[in-house]
Amino acid sequence: MVRIRSLVFLLIFSLSGCVTPPLIPETLGKSELNTGNGILIGSISRAPGKWSYSDYTLYFRELGADEDSRQLVSVSHTNTLLDMGRHQFADDFESEDSSGSVFASVLKPGEYEFYQYYLYKYGGTGQIFQSAEDFSVRFTIKPGQVLYIGEFRATPLFANNLFGMSVPASVDWSLHFNMQRDLELIISKFPQMDGVEPVSLYPNGCETVYSCADR
Repeated sequence: MVRIRSLVFLLIFSLSGCVTPPLIPETLGKSELNTGNGILIGSISRAPGKWSYSDYTLYFRELGADEDSRQLVSVSHTNTLLDMGRHQFADDFESEDSSGSVFASVLKPGEYEFYQYYLYKYGGTGQIFQSAEDFSVRFTIKPGQVLYIGEFRATPLFANNLFGMSVPASVDWSLHFNMQRDLELIISKFPQMDGVEPVSLYPNGCETVYSCADR
């Protein structure tokens, strides 16, 4: 059984939804690799099931950097209050296993890690879920290299409330290897990326993002 490692916060409901697109630059091509930088690619998704959250976000940072320098990848709802909580996502892919979007980021060389998640649910009150402890999915950006990190997949976790009803209680994040699919989607958005040959640190994935640090 997966242990729920999360913190939940309540906040006053906002009348307007907040849409944060996946981390995709306006332009992206192999020419970026000639500047001494590297490119990180991957995807973020939701497993099939009942989805009660409107935002699924993962944070990453350069090791040793301060909190203000953190970056994120995120999939968010596209609806408003009038849609009565029907969370509609602008997904790049959909399968029996998951649905979500690809991301890409040009980064300077260095050591990085994905370390925290953020879930947001709005209703009468808003709920924010975050991991009670940081995890560490580490990766190294090298000059002139495209790195595939994997597909971060959120699987819903539920718990019983005081009335014995099953309610959302965060998600479990796992890491999956779908490099060919994600690369083709990146190239469809940025044709100048055609011909790149990414490398991967996690070709076997991770059962949970917490177990990636054990490798």
